Amino acid sequence: MIKKFIEIAEQVETIVKVIQRDPIAISEALTSIIEDESIVVISKLRFVNTELLDEFTKQNNSIKYNPTDEELAIAKYGITDAFAGIAETGSVCILNDNSMSGSFSLLTNIHIAILESKNLVARPRDIFQSEPFKEITMNEDFIFISGSSATADMGPLVRGVHGPAKLYVLILN
Repeated sequence: MIKKFIEIAEQVETIVKVIQRDPIAISEALTSIIEDESIVVISKLRFVNTELLDEFTKQNNSIKYNPTDEELAIAKYGITDAFAGIAETGSVCILNDNSMSGSFSLLTNIHIAILESKNLVARPRDIFQSEPFKEITMNEDFIFISGSSATADMGPLVRGVHGPAKLYVLILN
C-alpha cells in the first residue's frame, strides 16, 4: 500500500519520504526539508507520538506551537500529523479542529504531514467504514490534501494560492 500511495502522490507533486519511527531519523528528514531559519509551526499532534519530534525540536529555535497571527502570517513551514492516508488518491487526511492542523496545512508555504504507515487505506470510502477512522470521520471536521495547491484560473499555473506550494509526507514505517 505504501508503494501505491507514493506512486499516486508523486503524480500530484507530493514529495514522500518513508522513514523509520525514530526521533533521529525524523529529525534528519525534517532538517533535510527545513533548510533555513524561517518560522516552523507545529500543530498539536494527535496521531503521532510527540516524543518522536523531540530530537528535531531541540535543534531548532524557530519552532512555534502557538504562533501569534503575525508569526503564522510569515511562517514558511507547517508540520502536522495526518490521521489517514489514501493510496488510491495519494491524499492525506488532516483534522480541521482546534489543534490548528488545518490552518497550519493551508497557511504555510511548505506543509509537512507526518503519517503512520498503519493508517494507510486503499480507497477514500475506507476511512468512513473502518475503525479507528469511522469515529473520527463521523464526529470531526477534516480535509483531504492531495498535492500542493495549484491553480490556473487566471492564466499560467501558479502554486501556493489556496494552500501550500509544496507538500511533503513523511510516512513512519
